[in-house]
Amino acid sequence: MAKKRRSESVLSESVVSTSDQPQETTRGGGREKAILISVLRQTLLPFFIAGLGQICTGLFFERAQHWWFFLYVPEAFILVPALLGLKGNLEVTYASRFCTLSNAGQTNKASEIFFIARFNLCLIEMQAIVLSFFAALLSSAISLINCDFKQSHITVILSSGIYTASLSSFVVGFVMIAIVVSSYRYGIDPDNIAAPLIATFSDFITLIMLVNFQLSITKKEKKNTLNS
Repeated sequence: MAKKRRSESVLSESVVSTSDQPQETTRGGGREKAILISVLRQTLLPFFIAGLGQICTGLFFERAQHWWFFLYVPEAFILVPALLGLKGNLEVTYASRFCTLSNAGQTNKASEIFFIARFNLCLIEMQAIVLSFFAALLSSAISLINCDFKQSHITVILSSGIYTASLSSFVVGFVMIAIVVSSYRYGIDPDNIAAPLIATFSDFITLIMLVNFQLSITKKEKKNTLNS
């Protein structure tokens, strides 16, 4: 009798466990669907804005390539994609690192944000200056290989690249901090919106700063060329 009761209890437990499996599967599927919908809602608008920003950056560069500076210093065509790509990687990495710290709850206080931002901004500034220096040297070397090299262009390319990289990284760094902290406090996952917005804003602001600075330092050369 005891063995019979044990077998009946084991059978009833197995029946209950098998009947609970479809419910758990349904709950898991519903949870995954809710997470997917939440991610889509949070990422749809940022990716749309990022796409528009990339289009605007391309249109601006298409128009700027006919300006005086790009005609006078052809090395700038080589510098632009290298500088934008390298800086974009730095700032997206910085944004991902800051998002991780924010999700870990290490950016709840202003003192914590200031402490993290201070060291990370110093790091990204040094990286941007070094990478822009090598990008400018690379563009000059390619120009030298193509036999279209002028010694006066080295100073223009180096100064414009380093100035643009350092200043734009400083500005984009503060914008990134504002985006991450604001999104986290409003219940939005910063990982879903920070990277595309920062990448687009970085490309656009870097290109504008680069073109304006290069135009300002080549005004004298333009006047001398036109007068001659």
